[in-house]
Amino acid sequence: MATVQIVTDSNVTLLCGTNGELRLLVSSHALSMNSTVFKVMLGPQFLEGFPLAASAHVEIPLPEDDPKAMELLCQALHSRASVAELIEHALLLKIARLTDKTKIIVSSAILRQGSAVFNTMLAPKFKEGTFLAAFSQVDIPLPDDDCEALITLCKLLHLHDIVKEKQSPNQILQLAILADKYDCCGVLRVIYGIWVNDALQQERGLDDNIKLFVASFCVKLAAQFRTLGVTLLLDFPSDISLAVAGDCAGRLDYVADALSAQRRKFTAEITDLVERIVKQELEGKAIGSAVHDCRHTCRYLLRRSSSFGAFLFCEPTWPLSLASLRPLRLFTTKFHNMKGDAIALEIFCGGYGGKACRGGALAGIASVFAEFKALVKKIEDESIRLCLNCVKGGYVQSSGGCEKGH
Repeated sequence: MATVQIVTDSNVTLLCGTNGELRLLVSSHALSMNSTVFKVMLGPQFLEGFPLAASAHVEIPLPEDDPKAMELLCQALHSRASVAELIEHALLLKIARLTDKTKIIVSSAILRQGSAVFNTMLAPKFKEGTFLAAFSQVDIPLPDDDCEALITLCKLLHLHDIVKEKQSPNQILQLAILADKYDCCGVLRVIYGIWVNDALQQERGLDDNIKLFVASFCVKLAAQFRTLGVTLLLDFPSDISLAVAGDCAGRLDYVADALSAQRRKFTAEITDLVERIVKQELEGKAIGSAVHDCRHTCRYLLRRSSSFGAFLFCEPTWPLSLASLRPLRLFTTKFHNMKGDAIALEIFCGGYGGKACRGGALAGIASVFAEFKALVKKIEDESIRLCLNCVKGGYVQSSGGCEKGH
């Protein structure tokens, strides 16, 4: 016979299965508060309710119920509560934010179940727990916490159905900070993930991306953290700073430094390639003794020069001195969309004085474009894809994905 203790202060044992093979130690209060059937069954007018009225433990056989399903149901029932019911029935815990005197009335039992920090704080060895045990109620000032985020956190811990409520990136960040502070990320991570994913589908600015990036780290959303890391690398217009997310982002400064270093490396490679192509196309490097520089009369050379001029001498590639102040994605998008069809349709002229047309001595247009596209692929392949486990261990790889097999 297996025994599962749902709560430590249980006063009801549910005997599940035909032969009572699973014993669930539960709370009559949680059952009555969240199930109409249990509320009636455990009332004084029924047999099961008599022992409870005398503060005795009661066993209830449930031979027809699936043991595992009942265990999962009890886990859920012991995490549900509405504010109104808590005020009337549960031990009360008033959380006060001193700056605006907002009070949030919640259940100490549910806070202890959902948060390791509150579980420790409300234990008998701490003054809050001692006061709670003596008076069944305690006020805890939390002056440093964001009030709205704290209300949302408490609603989530009490399983209020608020997942469809829209949360801004700033609200998600403030909530993530509290979830990390009170060590209750695990039970709420699925809901955080839904909100972050919803935010990623919306049009957002750079500051929003930073806040979602830090929030994803706080609540351990590995996929979103990785995606947003690449977004910052490609979309930030200069060295990456997380300052807009506040002090909580300080522990990720070394991550921002690693992304910034790779950004500078990619920018240098882009600059080198553009400079080389400019010299190749416009400075006559390909001209030899057997080649005539007929650029002013050859339709091919005119078209090629015009095409490259339109490509090279405009943003983001020009002026190159400002390349470090422009997001990498501007370059990769432009290089990826390069097309040489108009040039490829032209043919070289016949040259002059027995010398061949300069156009035939230049690198093929397809090979030139291939160099730009190869650099785009390199940036895509080598962009740091942050591993949450590695970052939490203080490590960021120099390129690509995780090197440690996480």
